[in-house]
Amino acid sequence: MTAGNYPEKQQMIEAIRQADGLGHKVAIVLPKRAGQVRRFLDELVALSNPLRVKLIRRVNGLEGITFHNGGEIRFFAPARTIRGYSCDVLIASSQFSEEQMNEILPANFTSKNPMLIRLGDLSAQP
Repeated sequence: MTAGNYPEKQQMIEAIRQADGLGHKVAIVLPKRAGQVRRFLDELVALSNPLRVKLIRRVNGLEGITFHNGGEIRFFAPARTIRGYSCDVLIASSQFSEEQMNEILPANFTSKNPMLIRLGDLSAQP
């Protein structure tokens, strides 16, 4: 499978670099939209080096990729499901309101070097 061209490709490549290359925990938070998590997971799998991937979870609510170096990428949709999870890199949709972002941001407060990456508007995509 080859990775397609889509607006968030650079953010997905950065997520893989942080998790696979640096061993960080990456959380991707998406609005509640059917099929979005599966599309992003499929693209991440296509962009990842299969030799470095330890586990791919496709179970509803636990979607993610774990790498051999301990890094991982997890998906959270809707935003409130991230409560109780801590990460080094937080990737969030720009569609979230300020109140929703205030609920999401504590997930990477415990990191020594927290990073926030914003995705574009996902409402116009399938």
